[in-house]
Amino acid sequence: MDLPRFVGAVRALAKDADALVEELALPKGTWAVNVHSYALPAYEAFLHRHYADGQPRAAGIAMNPGKFGACQTGMPFTDWTRAETLLPGLEKLVDRDARARAGLPPPHREQSGRRVYAWGAKRFGSDAAMLRRVVFLIPCPIAVLEGERGKPNNVPLDQLPRKQGNACLQLIRDHAPKLLGAADPTGVLLLGAYAEGVWQVLQEDGTAPKVPVGRALHPAAHVPDADIVASLDRAWSRLQQARA
Repeated sequence: MDLPRFVGAVRALAKDADALVEELALPKGTWAVNVHSYALPAYEAFLHRHYADGQPRAAGIAMNPGKFGACQTGMPFTDWTRAETLLPGLEKLVDRDARARAGLPPPHREQSGRRVYAWGAKRFGSDAAMLRRVVFLIPCPIAVLEGERGKPNNVPLDQLPRKQGNACLQLIRDHAPKLLGAADPTGVLLLGAYAEGVWQVLQEDGTAPKVPVGRALHPAAHVPDADIVASLDRAWSRLQQARA
């Protein structure tokens, strides 16, 4: 993994995501938030802390940031409580006033992240050990939220109106290849149907790296924990078998 190149790709993505948030015309009661607009320093510090060793890793791709996960911390699948253990000094790196203005809820444990890290603990033994083997990408740092500000719900990107959904997909098409190029992954974990769709688009564009692919369930709240962990473990095993 080329960390300086990866960070550069993240910064370029952050700039274009800011522009897209300004352009998105969303239904009433719905708004968009660019996580990188207020949590980028935390994300960069997280990357430097856990990914500066240059060790080869698989890349994980899911959907947009969760309201209790990356929306709070800038770190994929990582809520505030876990992030404090992974990145000391987190409080000074996230603009909490900007986060509050974005209409986000107060920090809370994040279920998707809990499932991902439960798999990591089972497979690798610890959070840090998982991060030495996998880098989860944020190919679209835009969260689309709806409902009451301060108590919103996430809107999955595949549930947006076509025009807005296509705009977010174009952002991913423009930047995911650069993130993947810098990550230089040994394989790719696709978490859920949307990630699989994105991967298919990248393949059609000719920008997807030619690496083994493992497909897993998205760690959504309605899926039992054991099913998520088992699904991720099967996907990881497929990656290892393909590399053997």
